[in-house]
Amino acid sequence: MVKNVLENGIWHNSDLDKNAAYKDDRIAIVDSIQSLKNGQTNLAAMVKVDAVLLVFCVKGKASFFINGNSYMLHPNDLMICVPNIVFEKV
Repeated sequence: MVKNVLENGIWHNSDLDKNAAYKDDRIAIVDSIQSLKNGQTNLAAMVKVDAVLLVFCVKGKASFFINGNSYMLHPNDLMICVPNIVFEKV
């Protein structure tokens, strides 16, 4: 499973089409990363993000790993990531 997630990347996620507020061939906007479960019960532990990733925290906090480094976002924090990162939930 991990190998498939890392090889396919986020653009091949079956939930992206269903849960994106907007999606075309260059951009996708989702309200919650949790909605990208790719048909699984839980969000995969790791996902390769083969696009520029912008994460904006509206409320609460978000903690995750990117390429093995730990990050925590708080309200009004914006994180911009380059393509081909490995995004992992804590």
